[in-house]
Amino acid sequence: MMMNKKAGMQLSINMLVTLIIMIVIFSFGIVLFKTVYDKSVDLDKEVQNEANQRIIDLNTCEELVCVLNPQQEYDGESLTYVIRINNENSVNPQNDFKFEESDCTYSCDDGTLGDCDPDEYEASPALTQGTVSIKNNERDHRLLLFSPKHINCEYSLFFKIQRTGVDYGSTQILWVNT
Repeated sequence: MMMNKKAGMQLSINMLVTLIIMIVIFSFGIVLFKTVYDKSVDLDKEVQNEANQRIIDLNTCEELVCVLNPQQEYDGESLTYVIRINNENSVNPQNDFKFEESDCTYSCDDGTLGDCDPDEYEASPALTQGTVSIKNNERDHRLLLFSPKHINCEYSLFFKIQRTGVDYGSTQILWVNT
């Protein structure tokens, strides 16, 4: 009989030790989850604040043509540039706008220089293949995608927006670092 009590006591101690270890591991899991969750919430807030600041910058720009974030780093995915066009002080109730590239070049770390391939960037089809109509004293936003083909290079894209065939605003420059 004494053996039974000793075995029962041993079983209880083993169960208590196992239970304590499980509680400690569970606590570490909760702490790890909370740490990861808090960091993801902080990162989400940071990204949202940055996006909100960019939208504010774009909406407060007083230029006729504005580019949001004209200098970007290439990380393997196409870069997106937001172009805002302000149609101001027109005698017409509505004007047609068109994207006109003036120059696109790259310069690589190994000394290679060249002109961009036509398929490395793409403006909104309405801007390049036709025109975008914007009413007087209104704004419109269009996208330009850039997908560099060369690595360790710096790209420069110069373009103008034309209003009814005449240059509108200043020459815009986009930079890409790969």
